[in-house]
Amino acid sequence: MTEPMLVCQGCGSTADSGSFCGSCGGPLKAPEGDELVGTTLGPYRIASILGEGGMGRVYKAVHPDIGSRVAIKVLSAACADKPALVDRFFAEARAVNLI
Repeated sequence: MTEPMLVCQGCGSTADSGSFCGSCGGPLKAPEGDELVGTTLGPYRIASILGEGGMGRVYKAVHPDIGSRVAIKVLSAACADKPALVDRFFAEARAVNLI
């Protein structure tokens, strides 16, 4: 049986084993079935789930080259099929970006 991939909760780096990240020293954790944790989305590595709501999930992500941390909200597949919810999602994103 192979060990599951581990993901650093600090920077999103992956490792095959260990308790702490070799890159930043953050704790390593199994991604617990979320297919995005530990992957790259655009220029960002997905480090962990911050929260989940009716429209989707919010992830902590890290830019691997400069270390900036961001929150990325991903719309659920069920909501992505509804144009009104997609419009609301983008309106919310625009509002948050102004803050």
